[in-house]
Amino acid sequence: SAPWLLLGAEFGLGLVRQIFLFFTATIWLCAGIYSREYMRNDAELPRYWTYFLLTMAGNIGLIVSFDVSGLFCFFILMTFAGYGLIVHEGSPAARRAGKIYITMAVMGEAMLLSGFLLLWQDATSLNISDLVQAYDSSSYGTVAFGLILGGFGIKAGVIPLHIWLPLAHPVAPTPASAVLSGAMIKCGLLGWLLFLPLGSDEFGAWGPLFVFAGLVAALAAAGFGFLQRDPKTVLAYSSVSQMGLMSIGIGMTLIAPDTWPFMAIVVAFYAAHHGFAKAALFLGVGVAGLRYDQTWQRLMITAGLAVPALSLAGSPLTSGAAAKNVLKDSLGIAPSFWEQFLTFMLPVTAIGTTLLMARFLKLTLVRTSGIEKTAMFTARLVIPWLALVLLSASSAWIIPWYFELDAIPSTRTSLSYIWTGLWPVAVGVLIYAAATAVARRGYGAGVRGIPPGDILAGVEWLIDQITRPFRERFAPAVKRQFRQSEALWEAWAPRHTPWRMLIQSDVVLARFGTAGVLLLAVVGVLLILIRG
Repeated sequence: SAPWLLLGAEFGLGLVRQIFLFFTATIWLCAGIYSREYMRNDAELPRYWTYFLLTMAGNIGLIVSFDVSGLFCFFILMTFAGYGLIVHEGSPAARRAGKIYITMAVMGEAMLLSGFLLLWQDATSLNISDLVQAYDSSSYGTVAFGLILGGFGIKAGVIPLHIWLPLAHPVAPTPASAVLSGAMIKCGLLGWLLFLPLGSDEFGAWGPLFVFAGLVAALAAAGFGFLQRDPKTVLAYSSVSQMGLMSIGIGMTLIAPDTWPFMAIVVAFYAAHHGFAKAALFLGVGVAGLRYDQTWQRLMITAGLAVPALSLAGSPLTSGAAAKNVLKDSLGIAPSFWEQFLTFMLPVTAIGTTLLMARFLKLTLVRTSGIEKTAMFTARLVIPWLALVLLSASSAWIIPWYFELDAIPSTRTSLSYIWTGLWPVAVGVLIYAAATAVARRGYGAGVRGIPPGDILAGVEWLIDQITRPFRERFAPAVKRQFRQSEALWEAWAPRHTPWRMLIQSDVVLARFGTAGVLLLAVVGVLLILIRG
């Protein structure tokens, strides 16, 4: 407890937070070690490390924050520092992705702040648990629920709030993409677990919405991702699909509130499995682009990419199979209709994941083999990647053992469970093989792929059509008038001493050192006022 910090900060760990902290800190550690070699020759290395460490601080800080003000501040830190990672390369694609990311992120922050303030009016303190209890007494409980759902949904990348994900992942440096998908988007899921009244009967009507939205995300993202040509974009859509499956767990908790304590652990367990697997695949993209001279190195890369890919698809005896089995087992507590419906639909989503993983492996292994490679196969890149590969393969055993989760079985070895996990993967492989054979015969050669961001392309086209008359008729005159005013100002201001002094003072204040000292002074004054 730190009463002097902000509005009174509290930090701690419960079981769900422990699981999130475990996989989040591990992914950031491996990505940091990987970055030391991967970014070694980058011209803007200090800037990269600044944003990397600030984003990590925000990500880990919000996991251990028990009060609303602390969690929100860490959440904002992670969001805005993450922008620096996305636009790091400075390319037009990176700047466009950063613009869309930060626009949606600010919208999400505004929604969260509005929802928190509505609940705070009836809460006894700023502790998160007290804020959740305020749903029952607040007259704006439903509005706050919707705002918090949408605010964290943007970070989680749920459809249709997912459009920033397939744009940001391909343009960010590979280790940054690993933490974006493996750790950061899970903060939206954690926000749902912490701030939504998942053990209450009052919001049960929202449960079907979560379930159907999760299924739509799992299936639609698989279709969008299958048509992509960049392996990191395929992985981004895979993240949207997997977050959809986790949304189903949230929805089942709203439908059957009695499942809440157990389902929270199930969702956290699934998030850990996905975090390790997805981070391993993103780092594997960088490893696959290395130049190697030995056959065993090529075999290691192939096997290292196949293990987390099979795990995500839910292949038998993998961590993914264990996570999906636990999710299926939890459906037994839910009403019979939902149990039967999801027992049928979950294997269908596994087929879609298999198609995505097959597409990813082809793009990564086959297409990179013909590219001229300069960087050598080095242990500084391979070791942190292999650590995540091993964790993705063994998390089903490590997590239940380490956290003493007797309710979560590590794996299933009976023939029925093996067959349940095997047939969707086999069907997905057969569908992919058939689609590949059809493509080789030239069928569908004129079919255009779906651009990353999918529905964003339609939105941008609509905006362009609406604004085109204005831009064609009025924009040239406005630009011409602005340039004339600018020329008059530049001719007049330097001749007048007050304006010249103002311009010079602006240059001085814009320097990093001066701005930093002023910022520290403001923070010091605020701390004194708070303590007083």
